[in-house]
Amino acid sequence: MGLAGASLILAGGTITRWVPNARILIHQPRSARIRTNTNIDVLMMEAEDMLELRNTIADIYAENTGKPINVIQKDLERYSVMSETEAQDYGIIDRVAKFKKENEIKE
Repeated sequence: MGLAGASLILAGGTITRWVPNARILIHQPRSARIRTNTNIDVLMMEAEDMLELRNTIADIYAENTGKPINVIQKDLERYSVMSETEAQDYGIIDRVAKFKKENEIKE
């Protein structure tokens, strides 16, 4: 049916860290490509399902980030690409991981 991003999983986590210089993306759910000969009733059901999924995703982001639902809805309309600090300010992640040495993450 629809795909959401890993940022939704990050937002719903209890304590989430992200690595420096990584980017986080929030966007609307996507659907598999629909064949051109698909029945209009099937297309309407798919559109209704996608709208319901989009609203559910927006609710999850709003609940976990503290952002108003209208801000989330607007941000979902476009591909919002965030740096790790922007994602932290947005409320998707809790902190940015800091590296002490190679292959070692500091809390």
